[in-house]
Amino acid sequence: MFSSIYIVLIILMIIIDNMMKNNLVLTLSLTLTLFVPNCAVTVRRLHDVDKPGWYFLTAIPYTLLKLMCTDSTPGPNQYGENLIG
Repeated sequence: MFSSIYIVLIILMIIIDNMMKNNLVLTLSLTLTLFVPNCAVTVRRLHDVDKPGWYFLTAIPYTLLKLMCTDSTPGPNQYGENLIG
């Protein structure tokens, strides 16, 4: 959910920046503001699929996208209980 809202906000900021001729100032400020929460959500999602958070820094973008779209591991894993079931 966070990532979907983040993508929509970035697209809106790009449109607004282009309309105001701001050279992407709003987009850059939004990106820098939401960088840490975006990292936290990504690491939490990687933990859901039983992968270490360091994959976020070392993974190839295609592999990271694949991991983000896979289903959570069933039952508990080393990072905690599966909240979905």
